[in-house]
Amino acid sequence: MLGVQIIMNKIKFLAAGVIGASLAVGGISTLLSNALPLPLRSIIAILGGAGDVGTLAKSSDGAEVLTVEGIIVPKLIGQHPLAAKPMARLPMPDHPYLLDEIASGGVHGDSYNSSTTPYPGPLGISSSATYRSTFPGNELSMCCPMLLTPHGNMASLCIGLGKPSQLVLFDPNNDFEIIAQRPTANIDDMSFMEPGQGWYTQMDHKGRPLVLAPDQIYRTYAIDETAEQPTWSIEKEVDLKPHIAEGEFVLDVRPDWNNNLWFFTGYGYVGYIHPETNEVKRSKVPDGEMGAAALAISPDAVFYITTRALYRLEIDENEEIMIRWRHAYGQSSSENGDLTAPTLLDNGKLIAVGINDHRDQGHALVLKTDASEMSKEDRVVCEHPVFKPGKSFLDNTFVGYDKSIVVQNNAGGTFFDLVEYEPGLTRIDIRQ
Repeated sequence: MLGVQIIMNKIKFLAAGVIGASLAVGGISTLLSNALPLPLRSIIAILGGAGDVGTLAKSSDGAEVLTVEGIIVPKLIGQHPLAAKPMARLPMPDHPYLLDEIASGGVHGDSYNSSTTPYPGPLGISSSATYRSTFPGNELSMCCPMLLTPHGNMASLCIGLGKPSQLVLFDPNNDFEIIAQRPTANIDDMSFMEPGQGWYTQMDHKGRPLVLAPDQIYRTYAIDETAEQPTWSIEKEVDLKPHIAEGEFVLDVRPDWNNNLWFFTGYGYVGYIHPETNEVKRSKVPDGEMGAAALAISPDAVFYITTRALYRLEIDENEEIMIRWRHAYGQSSSENGDLTAPTLLDNGKLIAVGINDHRDQGHALVLKTDASEMSKEDRVVCEHPVFKPGKSFLDNTFVGYDKSIVVQNNAGGTFFDLVEYEPGLTRIDIRQ
């Protein structure tokens, strides 16, 4: 249903080390304090869990709930539950090297970064939330994304503050009981603010999580879910440190339609791991360009956005990375390269990104993905300003469905700032 993930990544990323129902919800009661800034306390009040594992609260009676830790669960808002209005599944080709393009395709939903799902969302009918801590003391952490395994369990990479990330297998039918858990790195200075921790973890066609850890080592994990005591094991390991500049972080690893594992860094390196030899190929975009948004992958190309341009990348006959085309859009105002991930739509014929005009007004830019040469003007389908000047900034990935995009306003702070953002969602329909 379009819109299930419009709540999207801002809430997912703030989820706190706890998994429940279909969304990650909090277990951050130990951090709660009246001294906290109001926006943070508001987030905790909405997402926070408290006490033992179990039902947090039921909203059907319309009553506000105050837990013993002082966390407020808001009363029911509205008079009637939502009515389900499901839309047809996107006409997207099945990715041959992902277990389930929708259920295991990662934080943006799939390799197109559509941020949609055909699965039903909560309608507000006798809703409740259960939770389980993945770190001692319910400390703040993030479990994202949730990946459906071949045996109906859920796997996630849970990233904590100052603790090694944990690869966790949950049983969603038993209060999210932890079946298996292991750290993915031995680094003590963790931060869930860094995409290199493994935000973009996906699950391959064999049901194995594809995990990038802060030690810059890519690992494929496997588990026998039918064993008496399932445990995670490493099936593949590739050290990417020799292939990137010192001090850089790899920010995304995901397979293309030939099972090449593509990656990129924040300072302009992009490359891939050969699926059979584990040989690493890489390329460098022009100096001064930064990238920090997930790759979009279609059956025949990889799309990479930087602070100055959008690239269509392919692998040539010599297995080298080639730039099929580069569309320069100017200079992004995102100083840290924090951009919207490109979103493929119209069955991969179009690609949409958000660009910012020095934080004055964000623009939605839609381009043709066609591999053929064309002028810059012909490549552009449309470019449209969104939201009010001075109150507009685009930092989160668009929702893409058919020939429409849904854009979220992020003005008021940068990604991860615990502030009250300028409100706003807008839908743009593309006509050719």
